[in-house]
Amino acid sequence: MIAHLRGILLGMHADYIILDVGGVGFRLFVSQRTQAALPSVGKEASLHVVTLVREDALALYGFTTVTEKEMFLLLTGVSGVGPRLAMAVLSSLSPSELIRTVATRDQKTLTRIPGIGKKTAERLLFELSDRLKADESMMAVMSGGAVVEDSQPAQDAIEALVALGYSRVESERAVAQVLGDGSTHPDDASALVRAALGRLVSSA
Repeated sequence: MIAHLRGILLGMHADYIILDVGGVGFRLFVSQRTQAALPSVGKEASLHVVTLVREDALALYGFTTVTEKEMFLLLTGVSGVGPRLAMAVLSSLSPSELIRTVATRDQKTLTRIPGIGKKTAERLLFELSDRLKADESMMAVMSGGAVVEDSQPAQDAIEALVALGYSRVESERAVAQVLGDGSTHPDDASALVRAALGRLVSSA
């Protein structure tokens, strides 16, 4: 299964992009948020990928952050929620906003999303609550932990800290603290890693 792709962005369309990887053009369905975070056509782009195989088709879904990819998988695990509706949710709400919506049982926010009625919203709140509680990093947010902004540098810093052996919860909390105190430029992933490491070492 394809889990990650890096290549040249050939085109952007309403709900998908075309990515040239070694001369092969891949169509990846993306949320509006992911599309807005991508570089301009002709530039290199890197996306985390979910591959869904069905009897009549193979579809690729692309995400600029691991958090959005994980949320897509959680959403499509809810009964009655397919990839198209999951993308509609992620186009309307960032992962952090969706977690807050579930934590506060904000049904009104969900029903504003095209394709989601009252019954679907109720099912999402019920099933996502259980699924989020089973996820360590998501549970930290629901229980009042840090909410990390859905920016690529922040996510890159978190992944770097996880690669160094820290848990995702520790990494997200440290990056969120650094972003919160404003001492480090939010677009500099390397600086975020250094500052977050300082906090992790000092608190050990």
